[in-house]
Amino acid sequence: MEYLFYICISIIILYSLLILVFSIQWIKMPLFSSKQNRVFETNTKFSILIPFRNEENNLPNILSDLEAQRYPSSSFELILIDDESTDNSNLIVEKLIANNTIRCSIINSKGGKKKAIQAGLNKAKGDFIISLDADVRIEPNHLQTFSNYYQQTKAKLIAGPISFIGNSSLFNKLLELEFTSLITSAAASIRLGKPIMLNAANMGFERAIALEFQKEIYQSNLASGDDQFLMEAIEKNYGGNSIHFLKSIQANAQTNAPKKLSVFINQRLRWASKTTSYSSRFSQFVAFLVFLFNLLFIVSFLYSITNLNFILFIILYLVKLLIDFPILMSGTIFFKKQKLMLLYPLIQLLYPWYIVIIAVLSIFGGYKWKGRNLR
Repeated sequence: MEYLFYICISIIILYSLLILVFSIQWIKMPLFSSKQNRVFETNTKFSILIPFRNEENNLPNILSDLEAQRYPSSSFELILIDDESTDNSNLIVEKLIANNTIRCSIINSKGGKKKAIQAGLNKAKGDFIISLDADVRIEPNHLQTFSNYYQQTKAKLIAGPISFIGNSSLFNKLLELEFTSLITSAAASIRLGKPIMLNAANMGFERAIALEFQKEIYQSNLASGDDQFLMEAIEKNYGGNSIHFLKSIQANAQTNAPKKLSVFINQRLRWASKTTSYSSRFSQFVAFLVFLFNLLFIVSFLYSITNLNFILFIILYLVKLLIDFPILMSGTIFFKKQKLMLLYPLIQLLYPWYIVIIAVLSIFGGYKWKGRNLR
């Protein structure tokens, strides 16, 4: 029993130290300011890759946002990759691009999102790739901000901020807050030089590097994970400092939160299924530590219910409230969503349950994504 006590204390201390370090890194990370965001004499030559599958309702929005960019149309091309859509996505795209000024091409791909990205990558002509999901919305200065940041830093991989589009439902607001915690933690780890994750829905990278390592990035049997494997390949060969997070709201990409609990669970199962394939020991350590802390939180609650003694659970809850608060508060300020913090006490009670359940399900079950049943 004494050993168990020391193990629990060690988990609490390690988790607290980890979140404290992440909080410091996120808060100290400077904003990419408007003064820095100036127009350079030479624009970065972008190739924008957007893989899509059954996105007929979303593609008009992202195409409209790209056409509205305050960036020379001669300095970027758009490559849309149809991943076996069964709706009218392809027809809608063909009509839209016939009436706009963007250099755009459509190609077809089979075998999932990673194969689609690889197909687009091999067709791309730009020096720097911008990867976007088909369902995101971006600001008019999005490309200019990425260009300026790249020209100043020469980062090999740039992770952009992502946020959920808000609505009034409690479910959506809880997801917004939870997603903010993921983005800020990932950004903090990038600044630390030990990146744990990023999201292909809004990121940029040098085309030559992706081509150099495309076999290990795009050829695994996982349905997704190209963003994670690219990140790990760059960290391994060029160092963690070659990966940056672009902390600018002008570079933000907004997307709709999952509308149903089942969609949310399948999304998180897809993300969790990649964990065992990570080559980064630090990423594996963080994932395991977060799982252990949240498991301990649940066990303490069940123990308290059984023994009618809530002291241990209350202590853990207060520790979690205290240690997670700074990074989440700062993150909601950055995304201009401070009101979400009114739900902070509630999500701290719910979060551990979903973390543990998703972790267990990802080991024993598959998931559904874009109409496909996957494992």
